[in-house]
Amino acid sequence: MATLCAATSVTSVVSGLAWFGYLFVAVLLIGAAGLALRSLQVPTVLVGLGQLVVLLFLITGAFTTHGILQVIPGPEAFSEIGTTLSAAAEQIRVGLPPVEGSQPILCLVTILIGLVAILVDTLTVAVAAPAATGLVLLCVYAVPAALSEEMLPWWTFLFGGAAFAGL
Repeated sequence: MATLCAATSVTSVVSGLAWFGYLFVAVLLIGAAGLALRSLQVPTVLVGLGQLVVLLFLITGAFTTHGILQVIPGPEAFSEIGTTLSAAAEQIRVGLPPVEGSQPILCLVTILIGLVAILVDTLTVAVAAPAATGLVLLCVYAVPAALSEEMLPWWTFLFGGAAFAGL
């Protein structure tokens, strides 16, 4: 929840709200995978790897057309993800915030916030150091704040602060 609330800062750098749906699904799947794997008493390292696999399956299913069974990445899917991320880099290079919420940008944002969700989950649950997640979540704010010419909306700080306090 804290990751999603901090991710609301993306509103200042990506236009539209399509990105929120992708992030919601990514964070939900990552959290559910962590919960399921921990309930099976899987070692912490394997929980993190399992969450990475879930994120990879989501990226493959949502942003490629060549996945095995639509979600398992093969060589063509990895190539397609690379092309998509290259297109996102080009769009960022030539665009000004807020950039259009195109498929390449949505893919990039989903990957980045998914990785943040895995790190926040690991720090909060496995390491039992929820206060340390504040630094990670602050980075989620720092990037949009640095890229946007305007201040971030006040409500993003309210959501993020409340969710962090809940941790």
